[in-house]
Amino acid sequence: MFALGFRRNLGSGLVIGIASVLALGPAGAASAAAPDRLAAGQGIGGGGSIGAGDSSLAMGGDGDVVLRVTLDVVLWTSGTTGFPGARLVMLPSGELAVFDPGGSRRWSSGTAGRGPATVVMQRDGNLVIYSGTRAVWSSRTYKQAYAIGRFPLYGWSQVQWQCLNQLWRHESGWNERAGNPRTGAYGIPQAYPAAKMAAAGADYLTNPRTQIHWGEDYISARYGTPCAAWAFELARGWY
Repeated sequence: MFALGFRRNLGSGLVIGIASVLALGPAGAASAAAPDRLAAGQGIGGGGSIGAGDSSLAMGGDGDVVLRVTLDVVLWTSGTTGFPGARLVMLPSGELAVFDPGGSRRWSSGTAGRGPATVVMQRDGNLVIYSGTRAVWSSRTYKQAYAIGRFPLYGWSQVQWQCLNQLWRHESGWNERAGNPRTGAYGIPQAYPAAKMAAAGADYLTNPRTQIHWGEDYISARYGTPCAAWAFELARGWY
């Protein structure tokens, strides 16, 4: 762990204490309170990571922070490629940020003023910043992570992910409450009628996991794979 002795804000750069941030060792790892989180004043550099189960958040040598889940599928990145030597830091202010070696902020969670806070890489594939017990920011990736976590049940490989993601982004935007007023289709997989999803659970109207469970069962039984379902969707406008 390293201390950040902040005294004033330097605009887009890091506040006073940047030397402490850049003092991380070659592997770029700082001792965290637990392997799945970074508390205020902690961070990771190139090669460093936090994680739980099949979910991990890693700081790449190219400066990009990458969230990976089952089958090594990437669900989220900070979009900061091109800044070798960058660091991911959980600031005492409650902001999670990526700083380049010169101290300029290249990405931020936008949660300054919510601190002290902790960022946690959860087992469900969601990266969450907690201020106390309250979540103040999330990568919003738990639905996708749950869907990917079920791939081995169907024998689906990593290449099927992009097809499923495109299919359900097109159908519902991964919104478990999405309803089509014209057809009556409902939920993440846009089941019609919605009651079909009751086969996967009584909470099918509100629980995204129940809807994903049913939707993947449906794709497997009818098309075999998400890519086959997506090809059918592109050709017919429905699946």
